[in-house]
Amino acid sequence: MNSFSISGRELVSGLGSGPLLASQTGLSFWGGVDVVTSAVVDHTHPLHGQRLAGSVLAIPNGRGSCTGSQALLELLLNGVAPAAIVLREPDFIVALGVIVAEELFAVSIPVVSVGEESFEVIWSSGANFVKVQNGEVSAHDEKEISGKLVSQNKKEIRVAPKFNIGDLELSTEERAILEGSSDGQKVSEAHRIALRIVARVASIQGAPRLIRISQAHIDGCCYIGPGGLRFAQMLVELGGRVVVPTTLNAISADRRYWKDQGVDEELGKGSAALADAYVTLGASPSFTCAPYLLQSAPTQHEDVAWGESNAVIFANSVLGARTQKYADYLDICAALTGKAPAAGAHLESGRSPSMRLDVSEVVRDHGEALLGGQDRDSFFSVLGYLCGHRCGTRVPLIDGLEAVGVTRDQLKSFSAALGTSSAVPLFHMTGVTPKRPEVTQKESDTAAQNGAHALPTVCLTVEDLSGAWLALDVGAVPPQKEGGVIGVRGESEVESAGVRQSGADKGGEGADAPPIREEEGESESPTQSGTVSQDSGGEEQTCTSSGTVDLIALGNPHFSLEETASLAALVRKRCGLCVGTAEGSEEGRFFSVKKREGVRVIITLGREVLEQAEKAGHASVLKYFGVEFVTDTCWCFPSVLPAGTRAVMTNSAKYAHYAPGLAASQGHPLECVRFGSLSACVDAAVSDQAPSLPAWVSNFAPRSRLAAVGGGKAHCRSHCEFPSPCRVCKSSQHTEFHW
Repeated sequence: MNSFSISGRELVSGLGSGPLLASQTGLSFWGGVDVVTSAVVDHTHPLHGQRLAGSVLAIPNGRGSCTGSQALLELLLNGVAPAAIVLREPDFIVALGVIVAEELFAVSIPVVSVGEESFEVIWSSGANFVKVQNGEVSAHDEKEISGKLVSQNKKEIRVAPKFNIGDLELSTEERAILEGSSDGQKVSEAHRIALRIVARVASIQGAPRLIRISQAHIDGCCYIGPGGLRFAQMLVELGGRVVVPTTLNAISADRRYWKDQGVDEELGKGSAALADAYVTLGASPSFTCAPYLLQSAPTQHEDVAWGESNAVIFANSVLGARTQKYADYLDICAALTGKAPAAGAHLESGRSPSMRLDVSEVVRDHGEALLGGQDRDSFFSVLGYLCGHRCGTRVPLIDGLEAVGVTRDQLKSFSAALGTSSAVPLFHMTGVTPKRPEVTQKESDTAAQNGAHALPTVCLTVEDLSGAWLALDVGAVPPQKEGGVIGVRGESEVESAGVRQSGADKGGEGADAPPIREEEGESESPTQSGTVSQDSGGEEQTCTSSGTVDLIALGNPHFSLEETASLAALVRKRCGLCVGTAEGSEEGRFFSVKKREGVRVIITLGREVLEQAEKAGHASVLKYFGVEFVTDTCWCFPSVLPAGTRAVMTNSAKYAHYAPGLAASQGHPLECVRFGSLSACVDAAVSDQAPSLPAWVSNFAPRSRLAAVGGGKAHCRSHCEFPSPCRVCKSSQHTEFHW
C-alpha cells in the first residue's frame, strides 16, 4: 500500500474513516443507489452490487438526477451512508444532502474535494482504509470506526452548525434574515434556515453574491423515504411560504388514483402527504417533469431555480433561461427566499462550451439511415446519451446538425438523455439552440492561432452511436462479430472498469478488513438485478425466453401534446382508421388491428397536456387502441411499473438507463429493457414481439459493449477522459469511447 496524506477542500466538515471504495465514474445517488441497503443498483456503473455503508467513497462527482441530494439524506437517516465522501471536484448536489441532514437532523459526514491530481493518487494508492478529517484525506492501515450514524428525527432545531461564508457578499437584508429579522420584522424560522442553506451552497460554489429569481420548479416533491417528507413538513411547521411562482415536479404516485392503480399504501400515502406539504408551502400542483411545456415556462435570459435534470438542461439550452441544476431541497429553499447563488449557468462564464462534439461526419455519411426513416426520433436520444458520457462535467458544443431540422421534442429527448449520463446543466447546438455558439468557436480558433488552446474536439462516429444504442437496448440479440459476441465481459472487468477496492474486497491474502459486499445469501441473480442473463457459455441471450414484450413505457420525460399527436398518427397508420372520420368523434371509427392482449401501453404525462390531448381528439384514438394514461407521476418511480412485468420496451434513453436499477430496488422481476423508436414501440404493442435492431446498429456495432483490451480485459462503460492520457488504459494516443 502507498501511504498518502492529502489536503483537500472541505465542503462539509467532520471526521470519517473506513474501507476505501473508489471509482472513476460519477455516481447518481438517486436511481443508482438503494437508500435502504446502500447497494449500488445502477447496472451500468462499475460499483454495481457494492454497498456504500461505512466506506470512504471516492468518486469524481455525482451525475444524473437532481434527487441525489434527497437520496443522500435518506442514506444518512437510515444509518447506511458512507463514512465520508471524497470528490475529485466540488459537487454541491452531493454536499447538499449532507448539509440538510446537518442543519435539520444533526446528522453529518465529511465531504471533501481534492482535485484531479490528488484524486488520481487516492485512486491508484491501493489503500485499504482511509481517514477524512478537517479536509485532510490520508491512508490508514488500521480500521477506524467513525461512529454509527443514528437518525435524530426530532421537531426542534438544534443549534445551527457554524460555516464559513468565504467571499460571499451578503446584503444587509440577507444578513438580517440570517439573524432572524427583516425590516425590523421577525422572519419565519423556515425562511432563515432556507437562506442559510442557500448561502452554504453559494459558499461551496464560490459565488460572489446571491441573485433574485423569478420562479422555481421543485424536484424534491418526490417521495423516496420518510426523510424528505419530514423535511417538507418541518418547513410547513416553521412557517414556510414560497415568495415566487413555484411549480411541482412529477411525484412518486398518482395523487388522485394511486389506490386504483394498486400502489403500495405506504408509498401512496407518503407521496400524497409530501405533495400536500409542498402545496401548503404555496407551490402549484402541476406535477410534471416537463415544466417547459407549461404556459408558465420562462423566457430567454430569465433567472430561475429549477430542479429535474432534463428540465434544467432544456430550460438553459432550448429556452435560453438561466438556472443551475438545482438539487432537491435547494430548489424549495430558493423558492422560500427568492434567492439563489450567482454561480454556474446563471453566469456567462458557466455557460460557455468547454469541449466540442462533432457529429457532422455521421450526418454526412449515414444521415439517410439514421435520420431518414421512422427511427429518426431515437437518434436524438442515443446521441444525447453518447454526448453525456463523452462530456462528463464539461459543457458541450454539438456541431453538425445545422441542416437536420431538429424539433422541440427531439431536443427534449436529447436533453433527458444528456442529463442521464452527464452532470452538465446545458449544451449548445450550432444553428439550433437560441444562443449560437459559432462566435465562441471562432474566438477560440482565433486564440489558438495566437498560441492559446482551442476547444478540445471529439469527432463522434456511427460506431460510437451503435455502441450507445446497445448500452441502452440491453435485451437485444447482439450481432455476431469476429472474436466474440457483443457484451461478453473480460475476466478482469472489475479492476479495468474504473473500480478500486481495498485489498480485502479483492479477496487478496493478508487483507486487514472484510470486503464491502452483500451479505451471504443476499446476492441477487443477474435477472433479479436487472442485468442481461447469460448462459453457461457466457454468450448474451435475449431478455426473455420467448422474446416477448409485455409493457410499452412512454413519457419519460412527460409526453408533450405533439408526441400524443405523433403516436395517434402512427396508430392510425399501423392499425387502420376509417377514412373521413371526424377528429374527436367515435362515430365511424374502427381499427382493423389493436394492441395485443397482454401488452400494456402506458403513457405518463402532465394533467395540462392530457387535457389538451383530449380536446384535440388524440387521447380518444389512443384510448381506443388500448393506451393507459397516468398523470402526476412518471417512469422515474417504480410505482408506475405494473407488478409482474418481465420485459419492457421504451423510446426513452433515460428510462432505458434507470429502469433495471429502479425495478431491482423494488423487487420487480424485470428481466430486461428494450429500446427503440416510437414507431417500433407501436409495432411491439401490436405484435408483442421485441423488434430487431436497426440495420445501422447491427452493421456498425463495436466488437464488444466493453471495448476489448489485450488478454481479455475490458475498459469501463464510462467515457475515456479527454484530453488524453486515458485514465483507464493510460494511452495518450486515442480518445475512443469505452463501453
